[in-house]
Amino acid sequence: MLIIETNFFMKKILLLIFLVCVIALGSLYFLISVKSNSTIWKYDKKITVPLKVTSGKNNDATIGDLKTNGVSIVLPKGSFDTDTAIELKTPDKVPNYIKSEMTPLGSPIEISAGDKPIRLNEKIKITMAYDPAILPKDTEAKKIRVLYYDGTSWESIRPVSVDLKKNQVIFESYHFSVFGLNQVDDETKITENWIKSAAFDKTLRKGLNKKSDYITNQIIDMTLKKLGISDESTKGKILADILKDDGYADVVKAYANGDIVDGGQKVAALCGSKIVELVPKSVLSKALNSVAGSSGDIAAAGKALGNIEAGQYRDAAKIIGEQIADKFLIVTAGKIAVQVVGAQIESWKNAEVEAAFQAYKNGANGAFWGYNVDKKDFDAVWIQMKGASRQLEIEAIAKENEIRKEAGMPALTEKEEESVRATVKESYRTQFATRIEKDAEIKKEEKNLRTMVEAFKKADFFTGALAPAGLDKGLDYENTLDVLSHFMNKMMNDTNRFELSTKEGLIMDKAISISDIVQGARIYFSLPDGKKKYGEYLKDRFGIKPRPKLSDVKPQQGIATAMIPVADSFTGKILGEAYGQISFWNVGQLSGDPIYAKAILSGDCSKSTTPGCGVGAPVEGIFSGGPNGVITLDGGFTYTLKDGKYFELIFGGKTYKYTVENPDIFSNWP
Repeated sequence: MLIIETNFFMKKILLLIFLVCVIALGSLYFLISVKSNSTIWKYDKKITVPLKVTSGKNNDATIGDLKTNGVSIVLPKGSFDTDTAIELKTPDKVPNYIKSEMTPLGSPIEISAGDKPIRLNEKIKITMAYDPAILPKDTEAKKIRVLYYDGTSWESIRPVSVDLKKNQVIFESYHFSVFGLNQVDDETKITENWIKSAAFDKTLRKGLNKKSDYITNQIIDMTLKKLGISDESTKGKILADILKDDGYADVVKAYANGDIVDGGQKVAALCGSKIVELVPKSVLSKALNSVAGSSGDIAAAGKALGNIEAGQYRDAAKIIGEQIADKFLIVTAGKIAVQVVGAQIESWKNAEVEAAFQAYKNGANGAFWGYNVDKKDFDAVWIQMKGASRQLEIEAIAKENEIRKEAGMPALTEKEEESVRATVKESYRTQFATRIEKDAEIKKEEKNLRTMVEAFKKADFFTGALAPAGLDKGLDYENTLDVLSHFMNKMMNDTNRFELSTKEGLIMDKAISISDIVQGARIYFSLPDGKKKYGEYLKDRFGIKPRPKLSDVKPQQGIATAMIPVADSFTGKILGEAYGQISFWNVGQLSGDPIYAKAILSGDCSKSTTPGCGVGAPVEGIFSGGPNGVITLDGGFTYTLKDGKYFELIFGGKTYKYTVENPDIFSNWP
């Protein structure tokens, strides 16, 4: 018995020793293979003596000469808060690079300001020259990248421009570091970086509550402004109450379906009820009594005030939510939100924003993009972003002012700009946290994008004669990936199949095969009539017709008419019928063009049967757009379009219908 047990344990020990040896040999092989692929960067020392310059708050500074040193750097005034000594040199040595990934071009540079990590208030502009003899003759500009050492490895970032004739590369940075140039030989690392960014982009776009929250904030802000109520705490209470309200789920759903007007109307209704509920009666009465603006706004405020005085709060809330927070306001707020939130999501493709997130996620000790922050300390990251965060704020303000100008509204005041800055900061705080919280969902999306990239590579979409003629060859690698990713999303929407499958030849109810997407893309990007053939492919393969986008809808003018009974004001007897006509454009405000937003109500005595007919001047209004849009006239009357067939006016307890003469203008509506 003892012998048997001893043999048993000896076998276990021998097996354990064997496993340890296997693991050790595997690790040794890995280290040897990595080391063999790790290459010393050999270069000439272009700058033998370090160059120095002082950059400060009030002066621009330039350091380096492109011809002599191979580099020139411009530091705009305000890059630093105080005068700061800058040093530029060719480092004695730099970390090794992975030979299979890239070919370094020329000499690296090192920019520093003492031993501390540096983040800048303004972007510096760096121009670097390279020796054209190093490059193959057929090298494309998109293959040349900027190298940056992040403390652990070399990373490639996209330059602002590459001039193959002057042999120069220009890039910008908000931080100092070791930089160089390289030719990309293996795009694996770039692909992985793009996949991570694109996966989060798509996941964030699914979080439509962020867009609806922003629109809600805009509608509350603009409605209170109409009422002359500027108290921030009141605005905060109303927003918090709306976001907690059970009815807010319908708002999110409306925006998820892409219906800005319907979502906005639901927000406005909630806004009206919360204003009446939360604003003190004395404050609200004074506000309604002081409303200025159009005659419609003043009339609506008067009605709401009368209802409040009579204790009819529900009716007052309805007027505030439907007439003071009118359709024009709702659409404008929606457009601002779409532009600003869309730009924020798009900004994740900016290397600066991605680097800020990585510093937030992992913490940084100074080597990584100049950040020195603790893990998940968003406030410290935002402060150290410096010029990068300020630029995000500037872009949000500019986009909102652009929409306001189109809508005939005044530009943001200084106080309102400060509010936008605070909103932008909090929005990114939420986005950073969301990216970590949704890690599992993002990883699933990353897997889909890897499947997509591998399939398109296998089908030679990036190089070679097999690439579709309509896929722009001038795009860089990431832009091409963007285009193909957008196409994959489009085809999923067109087929109403939102799961990706690697199975071939099968048509599934909820999933679409990657091979079908590749085939669809090859057809769609073919010339000269790829889009038409793509439609035929969808019909033949899936039995469906693709829905057009709003941008594909041609603006067309519509006419709606009605014969309105005219009664004697004393007897109520019908005297005849007055002819009424509404002219409008199918796309309305959704087009973003004020010309197409205009609607006109007019009459014509020659078509009326009322004795002594008299027609006043045409009345102008605004049409929100689409087959279920709303016309709001200057007098406050609203005409609601029903499925593109007729406009409905409710007045004096009666309903009047204006029939659309050419409803086919909505036949191609998305």
